[in-house]
Amino acid sequence: MRKGQVALEYMAIIGLALLVSTPLIIEVQTSSQDLRDSFQNGLAKNALNNAEEAASLVNSQGPPAKVTFRIRLPDGITQTNVSDSYLYIQRRMGATETDFYNTVDFNVKGDLPETSGVHTMVAEAEPNHVNITEK
Repeated sequence: MRKGQVALEYMAIIGLALLVSTPLIIEVQTSSQDLRDSFQNGLAKNALNNAEEAASLVNSQGPPAKVTFRIRLPDGITQTNVSDSYLYIQRRMGATETDFYNTVDFNVKGDLPETSGVHTMVAEAEPNHVNITEK
């Protein structure tokens, strides 16, 4: 065999391998991004559930009840709100914004951080509402 033929056969094999593996690589990358988004969405939901649980606990006990709790917030938070009977997080994923919220049957006030990571929070029962703030 000549060197040119060996090189051409080698290039053909590599080209075929790349052609076959490209859809697999794209699928793995897409699945990886979907998994990451699902994980980040789960963090937002868990943070709201933890805040709701803490607020419900101190509301049931009444003033001056106070509890400290921790939440882990996801990347991409664009807005948070704690008011009336809503706990709210808005998160941007690419070009899409997703809203997460929990409702309670009592008044809440305060704020949730907009930065990702672990935050120590305080829920404190006040006479007419529960106040949620970062410690």
